[in-house]
Amino acid sequence: MSRNNLLEFFRDYFGSASEYLEYDNGFRRWTYSYSQTAHAARLFAARLREAGVSKGDKVLLWSESRPEWIFAFWGSLLAQAVVVPIGGEASAEFVGKVAQAVQPRVIAIGGEVRPDERITDHPLRLLAEDWKRPVPDASVPDINSDTTREDLAEIVFTSGSTGDPKGVEITHGNLLSQLEAIERALVRIRKLVRPCFSIRFLQFLPLSHMFGQATTLSLCPLLRASILITRQQDPAALAELIRRRRVSAAICVPRVFDVLRTLVSQRVPEALGAAANQDRLVRRLWRFRRVHKLFGWQFLGFMLGGAALDPILERFWSGLGFLVVQGYGLTETSPAVTLNNPLRTRKGSVGRLFPGVQVRIAPDGEILVQGPNVTRGYYNDPVKTAEAIENGWFHTGDLGELDGQGYLYIRGRKKEMIATPEGLKVFPEDIENVLDKISGVRESAVIGLPPVGDGNQEQVHAVLTVEPSRDVHQIMAEANRQLETHQRIRDVSMWPEESLPRTSETGKLKRGEIRDRIAAERTGKAPAGAPTPTDQQCKPDIIVEEIERRTGRKVTAETGLDELGLSSVDRVELLLEFEGRCQRAIEESEFAGSRTIGDLKKLTESALKSEGPAGALAKAEFPEWNRNWLSRIVRRINLGLCVLPLTRLLTEPAISVWRIWTALSHQSSSRLITRAIWMRR
Repeated sequence: MSRNNLLEFFRDYFGSASEYLEYDNGFRRWTYSYSQTAHAARLFAARLREAGVSKGDKVLLWSESRPEWIFAFWGSLLAQAVVVPIGGEASAEFVGKVAQAVQPRVIAIGGEVRPDERITDHPLRLLAEDWKRPVPDASVPDINSDTTREDLAEIVFTSGSTGDPKGVEITHGNLLSQLEAIERALVRIRKLVRPCFSIRFLQFLPLSHMFGQATTLSLCPLLRASILITRQQDPAALAELIRRRRVSAAICVPRVFDVLRTLVSQRVPEALGAAANQDRLVRRLWRFRRVHKLFGWQFLGFMLGGAALDPILERFWSGLGFLVVQGYGLTETSPAVTLNNPLRTRKGSVGRLFPGVQVRIAPDGEILVQGPNVTRGYYNDPVKTAEAIENGWFHTGDLGELDGQGYLYIRGRKKEMIATPEGLKVFPEDIENVLDKISGVRESAVIGLPPVGDGNQEQVHAVLTVEPSRDVHQIMAEANRQLETHQRIRDVSMWPEESLPRTSETGKLKRGEIRDRIAAERTGKAPAGAPTPTDQQCKPDIIVEEIERRTGRKVTAETGLDELGLSSVDRVELLLEFEGRCQRAIEESEFAGSRTIGDLKKLTESALKSEGPAGALAKAEFPEWNRNWLSRIVRRINLGLCVLPLTRLLTEPAISVWRIWTALSHQSSSRLITRAIWMRR
């Protein structure tokens, strides 16, 4: 089926009363059907129209992943605006640069984002958005608009902060080419699968990520599936969530994949030999039944995107009997280039070409892509567009090869861009610009290098030549305070010579030579893996030792975690390491809130002093009796007959009792509704 724009897809698939979105913030959960999502999107579009948003205006979505993000995305398209998505973790400085580049009419801010006046020089006013407030029918935009496949749908900016952001233009046609190809492939499968069991995905990827959008906005509606969005990061809680909510597959980056492997290895020691297992599927399911019981028997496997998958991880999960579906793509290709068929995966390969996509391997091994999914260029940047797209072929900067059956294999990167394990892109020049401005730094080179003994998961590594009086670790800490979370330097090395190697013709850094020498020198720097519970006695300094092993530097109680470049996922790994080796539990919120090494040390010492149930690894279970159907009925009757009348009698609420009752009935009284900041021209 050929459509003129994405709104026609929205009309075709967002009228059902079946469940679409489920949001779990770790304490409560909310659900929305497809039709409720469509209604909320129309309300948001009506607000945009009231604010004077017209065709082609930009709407910047600066938000964490939550249902309101999806409402705002579709609502912006209904208003014929162009979406500019930015993740909630982005800094105000980066958002300010993007806002300056696109001049958005509206900036919609998520509930967890703290806005900063630096994001724009224009005066702003804050409005509370109420999704339930009725609007005149005349103000609700009509789907049958004059939007075409050539019109812009969104502009996705790269993650750099110190350099000028680069916005990838994605048209309605780019996105439609992908979802229509999936739609044709799923026509028969959907009729067979959907009546047999419900499909639910767990979404780990941010919605500002193109792969996260493709699965949430396209794949789920096409399968009539529901998707669970969560803010939890504790591996044990995630496994329990997958089992309890009957998740069919998890959509994540390899980093989450790796963290869950650590959990499985601790809970089910026999799973350590899964990578070498060659049994048939039925024997794998029986042999590792404890692992499948941990996640629930309805859990089929993982869909990977955003970064390269370590072959060791792929063999581990496949050996356990789980499906591992990975593909290859970029933001510029909207996003998929290849995808593995879940029933015919080929290990080591990123799959076959997506329908309608063409791939050619250049003489130097670079992967070139052509097709209706390829971007038309970079926003207001014809120079970079001409460099990336030649004669209709997009130069990916990745090296690869195609076999005789059409399977693509990635062999490395021609570009110097670093793909972190979290699926984010880091440009070395951005970090080098910060390092070079620090006093005492002569030269700097940033490369992607995995931690010692940790496969091929690249992390940001800085190589420096400095003045004799300067300490490289102090320079690293100073630079990390100026960088985005995903850009922070994870390790640093001193170059043994006076200057870094450069080409004689252009003076460019020889990053390949630098990387090879540093990798060779680091071979014996640290042990290949973390000590196991049998290797080393549990003691209060265990996390401090683990941090020193990971970063390769000495730390003190005053050392800040941000200075070490530890992301939120790194902290979860440390938490899991402590619990596995010491069989003690630490409250995740307290661990995540730690700012220094001293804070972590106090938490670990406190946990080690606790005994019995208070210090046991098992987490406390919340009672379920107060959440059953009878308790809900009693609670609502009590609210209507006792609590609300007494509130009305004893206080002077600024909102009517009927509005309160409506909010409570829809379980929306505690929702963090996305706020909207309207920019005055």
